[in-house]
Amino acid sequence: MRSSPYSYYNGYAPAGQYSNGVVTAVQSKLASLGYYHGAIDGVLGDESEAALARYQQDHDLSVTGTVTRATLRALGLPYSGS
Repeated sequence: MRSSPYSYYNGYAPAGQYSNGVVTAVQSKLASLGYYHGAIDGVLGDESEAALARYQQDHDLSVTGTVTRATLRALGLPYSGS
């Protein structure tokens, strides 16, 4: 997973904050919406980041390619971080 300059502030998740289960849920939801076509494996790799970025752009979210609270909300997934 590559590091984002937004990782530690403004509501963006610090690297490694989300468990494989959260990433798996995000991948599954993005796949069901047609954004993600890779393995649903809980790993936030290049394909997952690209799918997240496309989804974020299409839904007027900050385009980071990372899992953010706003993205989880838009996907209808629970956010359980601090």
